[in-house]
Amino acid sequence: MATTAGGTYYAASTEAVSGYPAISLNLANQLETRFAAKTDVALTVNAQTGTSYTLQAADAAKRVTLSNSSAVTVTVPSATFSAGHAVSLLNKGAGTVTIQAGAGLALNGAYLTLAQNEAGVVMFDSASVAYFVKGGGIPKASYTATTGSPTVATIGTQTAVIFKGSGTITTVAGTCRVVVVGAGAGGGYSTSAGGGGGAGGVLDDSNAYVTGTLTITVGSGGAGSTALSNVAGMGNGSRAGSYYALGGGAGASRPLYNGAYVGGSGGGGGTYNGDTPSTTNGAAGMSGQGNTGGNGNSTTAFTGGGGGGAGAAGQNGQTTAGGAGGIGAITTIIDTTTSSSASVGVVSGGSVYFGGGGGGGKATTGSQGAGGTGGGGAAVFNGTGTAGTANTGGGGGAGAGASIVAGGAGGSGCVILLFG
Repeated sequence: MATTAGGTYYAASTEAVSGYPAISLNLANQLETRFAAKTDVALTVNAQTGTSYTLQAADAAKRVTLSNSSAVTVTVPSATFSAGHAVSLLNKGAGTVTIQAGAGLALNGAYLTLAQNEAGVVMFDSASVAYFVKGGGIPKASYTATTGSPTVATIGTQTAVIFKGSGTITTVAGTCRVVVVGAGAGGGYSTSAGGGGGAGGVLDDSNAYVTGTLTITVGSGGAGSTALSNVAGMGNGSRAGSYYALGGGAGASRPLYNGAYVGGSGGGGGTYNGDTPSTTNGAAGMSGQGNTGGNGNSTTAFTGGGGGGAGAAGQNGQTTAGGAGGIGAITTIIDTTTSSSASVGVVSGGSVYFGGGGGGGKATTGSQGAGGTGGGGAAVFNGTGTAGTANTGGGGGAGAGASIVAGGAGGSGCVILLFG
């Protein structure tokens, strides 16, 4: 009887007729025995608890688990596995697992990291070429280093990295939440009523993709106006890598010379009760980051408009009061109320408004425009307008009255990255 190289009988030539029943029974019995022995195909587990591991030839067709609270490196060696081999990896620990190629191996894959509870497979095309395939789409980002001394805080299972000044952050590719707050603008000046400074723009992206080292720039607030032109009052923008938020637009000074400026949120319009009474409208904000400043009002009381806020437009100048600054944008989880006004603190489950507009002035004593919630400064009669709160992007309040007064400076911005 003819047999295969493995010893299995098969029908050959005339045996296909004369010996068919016996051969068929023999083959069926062998198949039944072999398949019955393969009902349990569970992978053998190789549990690793250290911070580094190099795959071994014995790991082929196994699952290697990694369990460590610190970062773990898995090295895939060359000339150890053959085409068709595969090794499964599972990260059970809190530390990020990074898969790297050993000398002489070409390791391909868009994402070579595993966060906790993520898994992937190293598949070999040859002894010197491998592919790492990860399930679950784009992974969550993590970070490995920073410059600029940011504040780091834990919020539940997440980590917030808070920049109140410029620096850098080195990230492992993936998604995280990025909050970028531009600096607020200075309030306007007028011997009648200046406009409130526009708030810095607020960008809040809960699914931002980051990779490599990001440049972090925290914008400084614009100066309060002390002259007829308020060009120096523009707030400066902030950025985290390619994610930007514009600075606020300066509030209007004496309208015959200078109106409000466009920005993340626009500056408020102003008024002038001189030989030729005049008024200006508020300027526009950037869609998605801020809003328009309020208009000045020269009908009766000569009042300035409030600067635009990240959450709402500035109020127009009222007949009895300066326009209030627009409210800022609310950002959940992050909270600035836990420490001084010059810092950004974090509490679990807290929230804060970023980007309040500055209040518009009123030409006579009485109700000056209030700053918008989120760091906006109030207008002041016969005195310097209130500055926007640092690290909130708040606009400065206007200066108003018969005396030579100044607008308040804008508040600086901040950048926050939330991982996990």
